[in-house]
Amino acid sequence: MEKRYFTDYSYYVGRDMTWHVHGSAGRIVIALPSQGDRCWDYENNGMVAALAPWIERGEIMLVCADGADDLICPQVGRGSRSGSLALESYYNYILRELMPMARRLNPAAPEKMLITGCSLGGGMAADVFFRKPERFSGVIALSGWYRASLLFGDYTDDLTYQNSPAEFLLHLPAGDSRRALYAQSKIYLCCGQGSGEEALLPQLDAMQAALEQQNIPAVVDRWGWDVNHDWYWWQKQIVYFMEKALQ
Repeated sequence: MEKRYFTDYSYYVGRDMTWHVHGSAGRIVIALPSQGDRCWDYENNGMVAALAPWIERGEIMLVCADGADDLICPQVGRGSRSGSLALESYYNYILRELMPMARRLNPAAPEKMLITGCSLGGGMAADVFFRKPERFSGVIALSGWYRASLLFGDYTDDLTYQNSPAEFLLHLPAGDSRRALYAQSKIYLCCGQGSGEEALLPQLDAMQAALEQQNIPAVVDRWGWDVNHDWYWWQKQIVYFMEKALQ
């Protein structure tokens, strides 16, 4: 399997960001890291191996993004403007810097990318997708968050609202062009019900309620009580949903 490693300075994050690419052809899949992880942890924890059949057949080019936990995570639980700005900076890095660089490596790829992630990365993947559905064929969010309040508590501002799809979807205007794009997309949101998933299940409930209120088609899946917040289960989930997302 072809692997390439890159390090580029990010204007938005304000430092060098490293990213890994597995494969060179097919639909571009952006994978965002979980909390505390970097771009190589997706490979180190078996996710690249789980997706290897699609990569080796040239069906996907997997782009593993770097994290920005040193900016975002110190703000978790103590909401502040600096925290919401950090989250927005990472959003802009993914959308405005990483994705164009990935496109240049694979210009023949389908126009729309797929985005995925686990835990912190799962919530960020959903955030990016629901804000910019014109850029994506779909999203696979595993054990994700959908309200910025999980990160920043009671603190709110314009950016926490923009980064809370379970909230801004509730107020989606009837004539918003994103409605048609959501309907054309493949949306998979999944969470286990075992250890470590307790705080994320209410997030999934809120997101499902927003989707249903707006009649946005999506697969919202709750796996069993033995399904914990860990890589073993995310490996199984990514295989299950990737097969559907690429059909």
